[in-house]
Amino acid sequence: MVAVFAGASLWLYGRAIADEEAMASAAMANAAAIDRAERALGLDAVTDLGSSGLSRGVVGDAFAGAYALGYWPFLVLAAVVAWRRSRPAFWRFAVAMATSGLVGVAVMAAYPVAPPRLTGMVDVVAGSPWRPVAHPDGVFNPYGAMPSFHVGWSIVAGAALAAAASGRRARVGAWLQPVVMGVAVVVTANHWALDVVAGGALAVAAWCTAPALLRLVARHRAAAAATSTGARSAAAASGAAATGRGRPGPRPTGRPSPAPSAG
Repeated sequence: MVAVFAGASLWLYGRAIADEEAMASAAMANAAAIDRAERALGLDAVTDLGSSGLSRGVVGDAFAGAYALGYWPFLVLAAVVAWRRSRPAFWRFAVAMATSGLVGVAVMAAYPVAPPRLTGMVDVVAGSPWRPVAHPDGVFNPYGAMPSFHVGWSIVAGAALAAAASGRRARVGAWLQPVVMGVAVVVTANHWALDVVAGGALAVAAWCTAPALLRLVARHRAAAAATSTGARSAAAASGAAATGRGRPGPRPTGRPSPAPSAG
């Protein structure tokens, strides 16, 4: 199941990258719509952090580094720790990543959104040494701001680490990176506030529904195993019956039976 979802996500993402030029105008129009929605909801103050003092100087470079270097390594760390310490947490993490990835890429392909850095805000990452890591050429979709995978997958990874942790401090520490990432994506003008909300909601939904999907897969495998076992048993019984029908009866001894006495 995980492999199927991951494959479908990669296929959709590949199509999104291939149609980058065609979706540019739609992405800018959708970004303008999100900007209006945020102003109506009062969330524009959050997105405006991308043009605040936090996006400049050493602080801006630090957030750019957190955005670029604190993403994939954190996901790998969560996968390794969960695999070593709690297999249920690992499989829940894997399913949540796969399902949220598929849904998120589908949204990205159907509703492309330009990030704030393409609408006039300062591109903090572009001016830092982390640009090749954060936005690698050829595999990066500049119009995939909605939802924020940086935030969503960081939340899934944090949940997996917390589930696999053995102490209270470790569980609390597991949520530090998702919080920092949520601030970093806004300060670097890579996401709108609504992108962060959408990414977080998708992550929570995927994490909460993963156990049900795992139980569904387990029941399917158990039913398939029972069917296979029953088929083998029926085949064995049929073979035994066929062997019994084809086996010859006892041979006659050739001696005459004694005649009954006259009494």
